[in-house]
Amino acid sequence: MVKKVTLGDVAAKAGCSKAVVSTVLNNAKGRTIVSAKMREHVEKCAKELNYVKNFMASNLSKKESFAVGICVWGTNVNYYDSGFWSPIIAGAEVALAKQEKSLILIGEEYDDSSFENSRSYNYLQSNRIGSLIISIEAYWFEQYDALKANIVWLMQERYGNHPTVIYDPTPGIDDALNHLKEFGHKHIFWFGKGNDPASVKREITLKKMVAQKGMKLTSFNHAFGVSGTKKDIIEYIEDYKNAMSSTLIGASSTAALCYNENIASAVYGVIHEQGKSIPKDFSVIAFDDIYAHTFYPALTVISHELYKIGAEAAKIAVELENDKEAYEKYRGFRKSIPGKLVRNNSVARAKS
Repeated sequence: MVKKVTLGDVAAKAGCSKAVVSTVLNNAKGRTIVSAKMREHVEKCAKELNYVKNFMASNLSKKESFAVGICVWGTNVNYYDSGFWSPIIAGAEVALAKQEKSLILIGEEYDDSSFENSRSYNYLQSNRIGSLIISIEAYWFEQYDALKANIVWLMQERYGNHPTVIYDPTPGIDDALNHLKEFGHKHIFWFGKGNDPASVKREITLKKMVAQKGMKLTSFNHAFGVSGTKKDIIEYIEDYKNAMSSTLIGASSTAALCYNENIASAVYGVIHEQGKSIPKDFSVIAFDDIYAHTFYPALTVISHELYKIGAEAAKIAVELENDKEAYEKYRGFRKSIPGKLVRNNSVARAKS
């Protein structure tokens, strides 16, 4: 077994007291004054010994938590495997690592149990985490929002007391329309997801921008509930394809903008079944940027910038914990992350 290097080992090598080493390596607050030269010497000795800081012990001594929690609704493994959460979690984890914090993933299953029995609430109350990032599906919104705690909402459209990191699709839509117009597309299809709030909001924005650019828009919406399992997604794509297949037959549109990549997959299927090809005969753009690289040809997408959303939420979560004045500073604050067009291979010049 490899012997763990301690503060005492570093102190012995550096020829100083443990108090000096703790001041340098743990940013310990006390009366010990360390010169710049000694600080550099201690850090050098610690590096030579491969000293690894015990973040948990350090934070406990300062009565702080070493971790930030992120609450994801649904404990079904397929839900995590959907691809949506991976970049958010990665962005948060990398941002937290830079600030010597860890990320705890909290799977929360909503049922008839009380809010006080929820895992996230108890993690906060027991100080196992110093702050909490809550995902878009927040069943106990009112209860969480009433807490005077370090909480960050993730892509939450409702206005509340806690800061929120949200996604703004408008810049991405503008870039997508300019891209299509550049290639001569004048009439496009919008394939939305029924009455889904995000889908409705994007369609409203799209209609306004299409009119401003002198283009024409035809909308098609079809709702289908998906719980996140792979089987559900397969059925969702097939159901959407069957529902919209007749709309593309003989249509004057030359391109489509889809609510997500699942719907784009349905469009790819219909175009293929009609003996046509993408993008030679029809161009496609979709929201998401999760599986775009697996399409053939690679799908041009309006990225949700999920990595950036996770990183930004983590930064705010840490600031809430470290700065006592941050709670009031961030009260009702909304940080907007703009969508970004990622140009791949599914857009070409419109056929005349």
